[in-house]
Amino acid sequence: MGGWTVPYGIALVLLMAAGVAKLVEPRDTAGALLRSGLRVPPVAVRVGAAYEFALAASSLATGARGGAAFVAASYLAFTIFVVQALVRRVPVGSCGCFGRVETPPSVWHVVVNLGCAIAAFGAAVAGPAPWLGLADIASGPAFLVVLLILAGAGLAAALLTVVPRTFAARG
Repeated sequence: MGGWTVPYGIALVLLMAAGVAKLVEPRDTAGALLRSGLRVPPVAVRVGAAYEFALAASSLATGARGGAAFVAASYLAFTIFVVQALVRRVPVGSCGCFGRVETPPSVWHVVVNLGCAIAAFGAAVAGPAPWLGLADIASGPAFLVVLLILAGAGLAAALLTVVPRTFAARG
């Protein structure tokens, strides 16, 4: 396991979760894209969501550097979308990252997306191993790494969903 294992694992788990959520419910993402000036039908959002999930799952399974580079590029594209929405003050209540769960564009979005892009880039340079180098999930260190990845992904998801709503409610 390398130094990028946990942060890259978090990026992959978030990408898979977002892909599944948009496969199930693509309308919020399609609406956010439309308000940003891009007419993308829900079926195209589902195709993109399937790509997100497949990219993350295959990157997790193979540990290929190319997959990590594509994950980094995906997160950079998400960052650009959020930044342009913030700068242009696009009235987007939710970008639809996690389907119906409200995820308004925020500075936290930019931070999480850039962090995930950096983690994926680091993994691409360092060369991640298949299954993030976790040969034996039942071993103590590997189990701890999995717990750290899941906890980190949960924290990142909260930064994208709960924190912006909390700040908005406080006015």
